[in-house]
Amino acid sequence: MDQVYDKIYVGGFEDVKDEESMSDAKITHVLSLLDRPLPPEIQNKYKCKFIRVLDMPDENLLTYFPECLRFIDEARVNGAVIVHCLVGCSRSATVVIAWLMQKKQLDVKTALNMVKDCRPCIRPNTGFQFQLELFARMAYDINVNNSDYKTFKLNMFGLKLGEGKIFNNDVKNLLVASPTENHPKTEVLYKCKKCRHPLFRESSLLSHTTGDWERSFDWNSKLSNLRKSDSEKNKVTCKESLFVEPVQWMADVVTNQSGKLTCPKCLAKIGSFIWCGEKCPCGSWVAPAFHIQKNKVDLCRPFVLVPRVLPNNQFMQETVATSCS
Repeated sequence: MDQVYDKIYVGGFEDVKDEESMSDAKITHVLSLLDRPLPPEIQNKYKCKFIRVLDMPDENLLTYFPECLRFIDEARVNGAVIVHCLVGCSRSATVVIAWLMQKKQLDVKTALNMVKDCRPCIRPNTGFQFQLELFARMAYDINVNNSDYKTFKLNMFGLKLGEGKIFNNDVKNLLVASPTENHPKTEVLYKCKKCRHPLFRESSLLSHTTGDWERSFDWNSKLSNLRKSDSEKNKVTCKESLFVEPVQWMADVVTNQSGKLTCPKCLAKIGSFIWCGEKCPCGSWVAPAFHIQKNKVDLCRPFVLVPRVLPNNQFMQETVATSCS
């Protein structure tokens, strides 16, 4: 094991079994990132936390960052922690890099080099590097409203779907609420042009830049795209198409690889979806793609209250009808 920061060590499974080294380092907490929990005889000696994750580019480690970082903070209060995976190169290093980024407000490269100076063998896989870059983009926290994070979650679901590893909870956690549930009066809705049924909120739209040609499930292209400086990126957001995150009324079809999207009320076809992605008319590759045809929906703005001056300088709120286009 190697000390990479005050009271924080990175190592492999063999290091955790080495009682002498663990004692010398005064380890009190163990954070395990493996495919199976530690043996009971080790768990009984320390305060342990187990995250089931494989060292694969398509594994979702980002979602576990908050609880892992909290565990490290708790351990450092009155003890020391070892963060380990099988050999201490990828999974464990990724979590410690994320901790350094958050605590020191560092970019990925700087935090990675800090850990590498102490443990030269570390090498987070390309998927984990992408997740670290996304973590930095979200200001070192999980922002569920971030468009890139929404796309990341959809990609994770699509990969599990392709492997046949989807469960009911996965679908439930993927779908966003119907637009009529707890709908803020100030939020813009999209409605079916034929029957006026609310379909999705404006906040469910997933934006993309024009013609960036980012390929589906290609971590190397995603990573290079996130690392581009603002001056290198084409900042023009596509306005030609509507791509959305899956909504509750799509529950019956979302576990198929592709299909049609129909209005849940009048059953008129309003779009299509395909998990492996499709090319937008702007030239960009969007994946996964839940594509709504713009000519099948209306954008409806909320009611607006405007003041009207009455005689004797009195005011009255006047309601203006919803504007749809």
